[in-house]
Amino acid sequence: MLRQMPAARRALALGTTTSVITALFLVSSGGSCVDPQGRYNDFVNNTADVRGATSTIDATTGVDGGIPAFSGWYLLACLPHIELNPAGALQMQLQLTFVPDTTGTTAGTLTTVAKPLTATGANQGTTDYSDLAGPVIGTFMSTVATDGSFKIDLGTPTLPPGANTIFPGNAIVFSQLNLYGVIQKTPDFCSGVDAIVTSQPLPLALCHAQDICLFHKVGELSSPAPSGAGTIGPFTIDQYQSELPGGANPCPINNAPASCPSL
Repeated sequence: MLRQMPAARRALALGTTTSVITALFLVSSGGSCVDPQGRYNDFVNNTADVRGATSTIDATTGVDGGIPAFSGWYLLACLPHIELNPAGALQMQLQLTFVPDTTGTTAGTLTTVAKPLTATGANQGTTDYSDLAGPVIGTFMSTVATDGSFKIDLGTPTLPPGANTIFPGNAIVFSQLNLYGVIQKTPDFCSGVDAIVTSQPLPLALCHAQDICLFHKVGELSSPAPSGAGTIGPFTIDQYQSELPGGANPCPINNAPASCPSL
């Protein structure tokens, strides 16, 4: 049809078509260059909930969109440096809830509800997650930094004699009990310990690099706590040793005490 037009009209029609195409391109692109990084960031932010709760966090920059929200029933198992039998770890039943900080000032807030689990004998903890040695120790709120570092201050609790796997029959009196580390992955993670025991029958400082705690998720808070023999089992010594400095998967530590007293 353009061939049948006079030359002047053909030029006008072609110019008009070109202008329309150019205008459409500018509108669709926002009048600027394509931003691949920006589109990727939008994808990460918009699909965080779809990509699931399991995450690997860069301990320096907090990459991967930060720590996703998580919660659950957790087993806390702490193996003191004086204990070589992993079945003798001090155990607690935890309810953990992590809520991300939408402002970006911190990674978020970790809420911990802690209850002591029963010692069934010397160097032997219960395998029943509902076998409690006493009431709730307390509810504790902790800030998690943007690099994933945290410190859970459990105060100055006294664990009942039934919770003591190291010296059964003796209460464990803490003058301080802090758990510290870096969350680099979820749902399971680990921590160091900064604790002073003023009874045992002997005073004890638990703040060495070999004092390690493991956090292991055992269920969802939307369901009752798991119960029955075998619902939890002792970690192996290899699992603890792999988290020690120089191990295959050393526990990332932050907020460590400047020194550890000799008691």
